[in-house]
Amino acid sequence: MAIKTSRKLAFNILKAEIAKRGLTLQNLHGKLEATGVKDSYDNMRLKINRGAFEFSYFLDCMKAIGAKTLDLESYFEACPFGIESSRNLVNGETKLHKRTK
Repeated sequence: MAIKTSRKLAFNILKAEIAKRGLTLQNLHGKLEATGVKDSYDNMRLKINRGAFEFSYFLDCMKAIGAKTLDLESYFEACPFGIESSRNLVNGETKLHKRTK
């Protein structure tokens, strides 16, 4: 459940940031290619629509569209499962990746 929710949130954030700039997925594809990210349009579209992309790909997209900052708080507030749940989700995922002694 948490992974599915995280993917949906990642999809929503990326699509919103693209839309804020008046861009389309076709525009994004051209901008990604210009920055050296080689991916077919169909593959890029499928990754984004599934929300199944690595964080590095998200960063590539954000750089390609010229994003300088990202206000996650606003996305967490708009998130259907509430900001506290969002923070717990993010914190929970972070804890999973921390190394234990």
